Amino acid sequence: MLFCALARALPILTAAHPSEMQSCDWEFVPNADAAVGSLQVSVQKSNMAGSILIRTVGQRSVLKQSAVPSSLAAGSSVQPGTPQGTTPWTGLQQASSSVISSVGALVQKRMMEQVSGLKRKLCALQKRIRSLEAENTNLRNGLKSYLNKDQVLRLTTKTVRGSAWSEGTVVKGLKVRLSCGSESYNVVRELVAPLPSERTLQRRLQQHKFPPGILIEMMKPLEVKVGLMSPAERHAVLMMDEIQLNEGLDYDATTGTVIGRPTIGLSSGKLPASCLATHGFVFMLGGMSTRWKQTVAYEFTENSFSAATVKTTIDTLIRRCEQIGIKVHALVTDMGGGNQALWRKYGILVGKHSKETCYANHPCDPARRLYFVADVPHLLKNLRNHLTRGQDIYLPDEVVRKNALPTDTVSIKQVEQLLELDEQSDMRVAPRLKKACISPGHYAKMKVGPAYTLFHHDTAAGLRYLVKLGRLDEEALTTAWFFEQVQRWFELMSSRTKVVAFSHKAQAGLDFLKDFITLFQDLAIGSRVRVWKPIQTGVVLSTTSAMELQTMMVGDHQFEYLLFSRLSQDALENLFSTIRLKNPVPRPKEFKSALRTVTLAQFLRPSSHGSYTKADGELLVGLENSAPEDPDPPPLQPGLLDLDTAEQDSFEYLCGYAVQQVKKNLKTCDNCSAAICAEQPMQDANDLVRLKSYTSNRMALVVPSKATLSLLEAAERYYRRNEKLVIDNSLSIHNLRSSILDATGPCEIPVCHDVPMKLLRCFLSTRLHMTLRKLNQQIRDKKQSAKCGSRSVGMRHAVVNI
Repeated sequence: MLFCALARALPILTAAHPSEMQSCDWEFVPNADAAVGSLQVSVQKSNMAGSILIRTVGQRSVLKQSAVPSSLAAGSSVQPGTPQGTTPWTGLQQASSSVISSVGALVQKRMMEQVSGLKRKLCALQKRIRSLEAENTNLRNGLKSYLNKDQVLRLTTKTVRGSAWSEGTVVKGLKVRLSCGSESYNVVRELVAPLPSERTLQRRLQQHKFPPGILIEMMKPLEVKVGLMSPAERHAVLMMDEIQLNEGLDYDATTGTVIGRPTIGLSSGKLPASCLATHGFVFMLGGMSTRWKQTVAYEFTENSFSAATVKTTIDTLIRRCEQIGIKVHALVTDMGGGNQALWRKYGILVGKHSKETCYANHPCDPARRLYFVADVPHLLKNLRNHLTRGQDIYLPDEVVRKNALPTDTVSIKQVEQLLELDEQSDMRVAPRLKKACISPGHYAKMKVGPAYTLFHHDTAAGLRYLVKLGRLDEEALTTAWFFEQVQRWFELMSSRTKVVAFSHKAQAGLDFLKDFITLFQDLAIGSRVRVWKPIQTGVVLSTTSAMELQTMMVGDHQFEYLLFSRLSQDALENLFSTIRLKNPVPRPKEFKSALRTVTLAQFLRPSSHGSYTKADGELLVGLENSAPEDPDPPPLQPGLLDLDTAEQDSFEYLCGYAVQQVKKNLKTCDNCSAAICAEQPMQDANDLVRLKSYTSNRMALVVPSKATLSLLEAAERYYRRNEKLVIDNSLSIHNLRSSILDATGPCEIPVCHDVPMKLLRCFLSTRLHMTLRKLNQQIRDKKQSAKCGSRSVGMRHAVVNI
């Protein structure tokens, strides 16, 4: 560009006579300033020389030209054609001005391009900074969801020395250590998140001695928590229960003592030196308006304990709780012999010929009442045990006449007949009912689930249904009626939602409970001679106390409603389940260590399978190693579907379940929902579905349409014919569904949301689950009947369900 500007100036310099142009040469002269250069043009006129200095930016050299036309010599005249008043020297000045303007424009353009480029880089860097800041914020927020500040700090620093773990992180470490054990905890520390070492956790726990008795060191933190509660949240109940321990003596380093002996005297009041603790006795507070709980005391006991000593402990504990602001209104226990002796110490009396007394004077205020409640789930198990031992229940004559019952006898024999008839068919009338419900083993008697299943509404509906078909005698209607009463009583006494909660409007439920109390006061168990049983004491006591507590809490303390489930020992049972995670029957030291950890970490994680936890692990087969797709199935043939009335009705009930699952969990439209459901459910429902519906004026259950029944009947035929192939993994459920759809062809069900495939998927998966459950039960029965080859194997089978 610089040479172009100079080229425009040369014609002016040589405008006089080109022949007079003397020698002209251009040369680059280096300049010491690398950033600034100069262009020098020298013109000689006579003995004089003129020069013009042009400053240019960005040039690393000086351009020097020696060119003097002869017309500029002394005595030369202006050539023709030159404008008037213009000399070659003037032309040289104009040329230099043009060069300066061109070079300035060039420099300005270059500078503008550089500025634009720098602005683009600046915008890109600023955008990158904003992106990184947003990413950093998201990462920090994500880490904060499961990592504390000190854990995040440990991730960003190379050393962990000089900083202490926070209390929140220590509590988190205790929870992980308690739930997954020592080895898994170290794996979590190494691969997942920074956590304190096990030794750090031990040091933090060592300052909490946690000796047996009232946990004095927990009262101060509890007082702080109570200060943050609302007045309604401070109302509580006191729960107490025992957990079985293995006998043994252990040294407790935290207290420096040997533990394993009872800390409460025997029922006789004495405590021999040779006695060893067989149970852990735990006291826990539980909220009545909100779900909070806190372990406040524990003791070691033998097979029996002194009721007087426990009464003193309870009174002292209640006074301490009242001092920190917790109002205790009830004491919840089970029906053990020691607890009944404790009731008598408080003057609690419930009997056949006596007026029930369900409360005692409150230890803090004689004007207040301390109610006593027997744990309702324990009562349900005790009632089931009476029936399974062959003890019939005889109802009062007034109840028989009032409800038009065919007999006054409630017997387990009709349920056994129902189960026997049900096991002959895949489509069961009462699918919940199992053999363990009517013949429980030693450990099955401890579970609430089988007892609840026995008295479930489905069992009563199945009895009524088989009586209607003529397969059971009408005497089974009495058993069905009694089971319905027990099931409703249990639902009300263990209410967990506002739908069944007791408020000032729940008069119908209160009237039912009053009638249920009268029923249990007048019935007889085991013989027609009315001998009062402990189960009657528990039912009358718990129901009466619950109704009076509801009146007090709703009326005096402005509760909107009261959930009777807050009057049970569920929280305490969850505590015991968590303690048993590592050892089903712990030693005293193991029990104390687990109880301390659970209490300090405020961690309850009961196992859903009794004594065993899940063994989670990383799968070695990933997406890249996934199995190939199923090959095309061979041509399938449908089987025969010869169902009697009971099986057909049970099959339609199962179809309704499949339809309900599709509507509830899968995406459908109004047209799809209308096509798979019956237009007139009350008329189209069979007798079994009507009996299982909880409402008589409308159909609460889903009734499938005829098109749905036709599709699922075809699915049932194909499933029965190819069941063995499915079990042996020779045929996948996916290919079975495809084969059924291909075989049945177009149907009346819309395909806009692929509803036929969804119906088949839900139905076939349910049928496969039913088949596997039946096979697993047969395998378990076979294992239990097999002889053991050694005493060790026999012991292992004996404790497998502990």
